[in-house]
Amino acid sequence: MVVNNNVELTNNYASLEAFRSKHEKPQVVVKPTEQVPDKVEISQASVQPTEPPKQEEVAPQPKKKKRSLIQSFKNMIAGVKKFGIASVEYTIATAKGLAYGAVGAIGVLGADALYNGIKAVKKPQVVEEGAKAAVKLLSTKGKIAAGVVGLATLGYHWFKASLNVSEKGAAIDHRWGSGHDEVQN
Repeated sequence: MVVNNNVELTNNYASLEAFRSKHEKPQVVVKPTEQVPDKVEISQASVQPTEPPKQEEVAPQPKKKKRSLIQSFKNMIAGVKKFGIASVEYTIATAKGLAYGAVGAIGVLGADALYNGIKAVKKPQVVEEGAKAAVKLLSTKGKIAAGVVGLATLGYHWFKASLNVSEKGAAIDHRWGSGHDEVQN
């Protein structure tokens, strides 16, 4: 980079106070040289004064309109309805999730016990010794898999319930004109 020594390149506007001051800030224009395309030359003639940036004025926010007594009553009724729907939906989802999760977990435990029992019968020492060599039918992996199946089933039913609550809540908001930022009359 080729720099003309007649130009002093100091940053007089490093502080915020100097930047906000009314003094003009020189602008440096960089021009490529014709001899070598990747070199740049700065000359005294290319320094031009500019105006400091203008601060934008922020418009005050308009005041929110106060809701009427009728709209407040509608919002209260809608809130009570949405609470009732949410409590019923989540209660049903919990009951279904526990019931179906228990059935799924029992199925996984049964399959695990059957697998371990068949695997144990193939060993000759278990057949000869009989009840003395009691076979451990439920493995740790099977218990963990049963728990995962039960929790996944419960989570699935809670997820479905949350979608139903959202859908029914939106229908109530639409019907009663509540749940919105703007006043609807």
